[in-house]
Amino acid sequence: MATIEAKKAKRVVKISALECKACGRCVLSCPVKCLEIGDKLNARGYRNVAYKGEGCVGCGNCFYSCPEPLAIEVS
Repeated sequence: MATIEAKKAKRVVKISALECKACGRCVLSCPVKCLEIGDKLNARGYRNVAYKGEGCVGCGNCFYSCPEPLAIEVS
């Protein structure tokens, strides 16, 4: 059983700019709205998703909704 401190630990979403195709599924699936479509184009010409920098609860919805297997990591 996890401790209360472990449950409150800060979670972070890491997005691979190259792998992201900006489909927006992760943005729509995030219950705390900590993801957004970024302003910069990646090497493939997509405006990849960006983590706002705080708020992630570690639910994994973004990871499971993403069609690209290497685009999102939640830690």
